[in-house]
Amino acid sequence: MSIRKLAGYLGERPDRPVHIGREALRTLLHRHRITFQHTSTWKESTDPDIEAKLERIEDVLDHHPDRAFAFDEFGPLGIRPNAGTGWARPGHSFPCRRRGR
Repeated sequence: MSIRKLAGYLGERPDRPVHIGREALRTLLHRHRITFQHTSTWKESTDPDIEAKLERIEDVLDHHPDRAFAFDEFGPLGIRPNAGTGWARPGHSFPCRRRGR
């Protein structure tokens, strides 16, 4: 998310809009040592049934193309992990779970 998008999001929040310019927001983030971070590590699932669950998902994807899985608010997603980004203090990484092979 860019500074422009973050400023826009803050200004459009229905519960408590915050109107701030891009430069003021950049300065504020810099002062608090918050930078744009990329996902840097992958974590394994601790679920003992992960393989069985993933096999069921793959079976549905292979044999029932009319079905969709919604894992979060973004709608139907594939089961392949994608690296992401976000705002965080330096040195902080966002763990992303992925199926171990």
